[in-house]
Amino acid sequence: MKKIFLLFSLSILFSCKEENHPYTFYYWKTKLALNAIENRALEKASTPYIYVRFFDVDKVGAKFQPVAVITKDNTFKTSKQTVPVIFITNRTFLNIKPDEITFLAKSISDLIEKKKSDYQLKTSNEIQIDCDWTAGTRDDYFRFLNELKKTSGKEITSTLRLHQVRDRKVMGVPPVSKVYLMCYSTSSPLENSDKNSIFNVNLITPDFSILHL
Repeated sequence: MKKIFLLFSLSILFSCKEENHPYTFYYWKTKLALNAIENRALEKASTPYIYVRFFDVDKVGAKFQPVAVITKDNTFKTSKQTVPVIFITNRTFLNIKPDEITFLAKSISDLIEKKKSDYQLKTSNEIQIDCDWTAGTRDDYFRFLNELKKTSGKEITSTLRLHQVRDRKVMGVPPVSKVYLMCYSTSSPLENSDKNSIFNVNLITPDFSILHL
């Protein structure tokens, strides 16, 4: 059975008693920098990790390209271990060849190590991949995950969206030890509504019935 992790525990939303739940943060800006308030909030987090988006990967003109690679200034100081998160566009895996999968895995692993060295980041043994894969790219994406695990020697985890859980017979189950369920953008921010478009408990609650893998 695959493990599903939410970085903030959703069980707190449905619990009748007050409990302390482990949590941490994703950092999704291009420049690594923390002000005093952000640093205090991060240090109070009970999980010893911070998930940092290192760069995106896209296919441009049939070539793989890193996009928006992180930079860092001297305000980014934390005792937390950094977990590199790499967002990969779905089109990167369209019509990809076996040797390109090997090349992509090695290139991503090498760039992670370079950024770790450049900025002297204390990283964990985990690399997380974020990709909204489809039924058409599933097999090649899963091959990539296996190749990245072999190439990097790291624990590979991935994000998971509710529709991928709902349609798992078609979408498949990624070959990783852990998946992290993403619950955000539950409605359009353009709607004329006073509801929170980022996270709406009433909208996602019925969907939790599908999480029995």
